[in-house]
Order: sequence, then structure tokens, then C-alpha cells
Amino acid sequence: MTDDTPLPFDLPAVRRNRPDVQKSAAWCMIRAKRRPLTAQDPVQLAIFGFVSAYKGYETVLNAIRLLPDNVTLVIAGGKHPCNSGDKTLDSILGFLHTGAWSRPTMSRLPGRFTSADRDRLRKRVRITGYLSQTEMVNILNGTDIALAIYSEGPLGSAALGQMLSLGRPVIASTITAFREVQQHGNCLKLIPARAPFELTELILALIRDHAERLRLHENALAFARKHTFEALAQYIVKTMK
Repeated sequence: MTDDTPLPFDLPAVRRNRPDVQKSAAWCMIRAKRRPLTAQDPVQLAIFGFVSAYKGYETVLNAIRLLPDNVTLVIAGGKHPCNSGDKTLDSILGFLHTGAWSRPTMSRLPGRFTSADRDRLRKRVRITGYLSQTEMVNILNGTDIALAIYSEGPLGSAALGQMLSLGRPVIASTITAFREVQQHGNCLKLIPARAPFELTELILALIRDHAERLRLHENALAFARKHTFEALAQYIVKTMK
């Protein structure tokens, strides 16, 4: 694959025939440039898309326990309608009550999980359930840092496409698909999956570094404008001739 090869990410927000979303993306750009963050400012993190086991909630929730109270998390999405047997949502809710993942893939954080810790955690994590496209865009617009800490991965990600199409700074895991996006767009911060302490430190560093968040924002928009499904279709037609 060359630098001119479109990547298969659905980025409807940057299509030229969507002036409503273009306007939203332009507002995002203004907001990103005018909002340096201080240590006391509210900071919204978010994970987007259907709740699925591979999306790294265990890692992110452990990081939330380590982060200061002004950092909150939105889990923007609900269960996939075709995967009703997936118990990831129950594991998330269990973590909010107990501070422990039901089938852990990493060591539990040291120390006791008190009732005060539980109340503090539950106040800082919101699960939206199913969202319309408009509701999803509204949450994206309010997100300071988006997260895609997938433990394993699909070949593409519509959720990541939405994040990039509105210029969100994204921290993602080092699965193959995301490494390829980074290679072509330099628009992500990559970390290993199942590394909550490293994720915590990267979030704190990115909160402090407005210039880096702005760079990610601008590179995300540039990547999204180039790598649309329309561009991918044109590439396939050209290749098949």
C-alpha cells in the first residue's frame, strides 16, 4: 500500500455534499484552537461505538481511577443489536460498583476500593446507550480526547473514522489497522493495549500540551478529507481497469 492508497474508513463528515457537517467540523476547529486546558479544567474523554469486548474498557476504566476528578469518561454507545449475548456492558457496570473487571486481563490496581472510591468513579463515567448520528456528533464535539484502546482489532473502524472526521485528538492502541492510519496520517497517539498506567500518563501529558492536541486535530481533519469511501471506490475502480 502506498501513501496515495485510500484507507477503508467511513468518514461521512467531510464529504463535500454535507454542508451541515462541514459547519460542525469548522466549529470544532475554532473550539480546538481556543481551548487550552489547565490542570483544573473539566476534561472529557470518550469511547465511541457499539459496546464490544475488544474496545479496551478495562484498560480505560483503570486509568480513570488513576486520573484526577476533573477528568470524566463518556462511553458513547450501547450494545450491538446483533450481539445480545455480549456481557461487556455488564462488566463495565460491575467495575463501576466494585473497581474490578469480571474476567480480568491485567492485574487489579493496588489498594482497597472503598465506597467513596465507588461513588467518585460512578460520578465520572457516563454510559449513553444507543445514540443518533446527531447525538454522536454532539458528544464528539464536546470530547477533548477520544480513546480507541482496542485489545484486538477489526480491519477498519467506523468509530475511529468519526473521531478523525471531526478532528478529535485520539489515543489508540497499536493494532495493525491503527498503526497503518498513523503511518499515513500521523494523526494518533499510539500505546500498547492493556497498559493503564501508560495511558494515564499519556492522557495527562496531552491535557497539558495544547500544541500537540492542535496538531492531532489538524492532522486528523487532513487525513479524513483524503481517505473517504468515495476515494477508496475511485481507487478500486482505477486498479481494476
